[in-house]
Amino acid sequence: EVFDFSTLQAAASELLGGAGSGTDMEVKFQLLAAIARGCTELDQIESLQAMQDLIGRLAARFPDWRELAPLGDSCRLRIAELETTARKRLQAHARYEAALAALRSHHLLPPDPDNALTLLQQALALDPGHAAAKALLAKLPEAVELTADRLHQAGDNDQALKLLRAGLEAFPGHEELDDLRRMLEQELRMQAREREREARLLDLAGAVGSGREAALVDAVLALVELNEAARGVSAGLQLLNAVGARLEHLAVQGDPAALDALSEALGSFGLMAEVPQLKPFPARLQARRQQFQQQARLAAERAEAEAREAERRRRLE
Repeated sequence: EVFDFSTLQAAASELLGGAGSGTDMEVKFQLLAAIARGCTELDQIESLQAMQDLIGRLAARFPDWRELAPLGDSCRLRIAELETTARKRLQAHARYEAALAALRSHHLLPPDPDNALTLLQQALALDPGHAAAKALLAKLPEAVELTADRLHQAGDNDQALKLLRAGLEAFPGHEELDDLRRMLEQELRMQAREREREARLLDLAGAVGSGREAALVDAVLALVELNEAARGVSAGLQLLNAVGARLEHLAVQGDPAALDALSEALGSFGLMAEVPQLKPFPARLQARRQQFQQQARLAAERAEAEAREAERRRRLE
């Protein structure tokens, strides 16, 4: 049954206007019960203030009615509680409004100052029943995911990953955030490996350009491992140009020792054929090498002929 304050006021008015008949005790008992219930159930400050005024008038009319004093205290406490609750609700809504602003400016999580998560937690601590704050808090992981994806699309993977890790700290076990975190971590690892590969290719290009034959072998092997697209850009292109220039030098001016070492390391230059831009060089290097071999055979034949002639002359003497 809903508490009816107007009925209580009417009964109190009759008592206040009565002459103190023998039925007053029964009426007082009923009023005490109704006042006690009202002090507990009324949830409007204005109604409780009216109740407090009524208690004051009854106490003035019946100074010996000692049971009224505790009810007056109870009513004052109830008013104080409701005032505190109202103040907290206002503060909670202000935190909620600030959280909305933080969300719009992408200040979602700690350690960002005035972040949406902290503001919503403060709002719900002040008013656990704030429905809008609860709903916004439930949507916050999605906002974190969207913001991290936006940062990722803009190329800022470090900040995106930092945000996702903070999100998982705030919302442990959130599958979508964890999936995106793993994807970004894998992408960052791939980028790190790519940077290491680029640095190695550039180092090889520099070493080949300085004439180090051992580096030339490593460079050719590295080019074989690269796909066609990677050979045409950035460090891959620099390495290809350095190797091409060095092989051109060897094809024209290479000495026998360098050509023999290169042929042995690269399977008679055959590995070069796996790189389209280097396909002309195996035949040219092999021709250069055969030229030296032929020269060596001719020199050996001349030396052998000279030795036979010298032997013949010695015998004639």
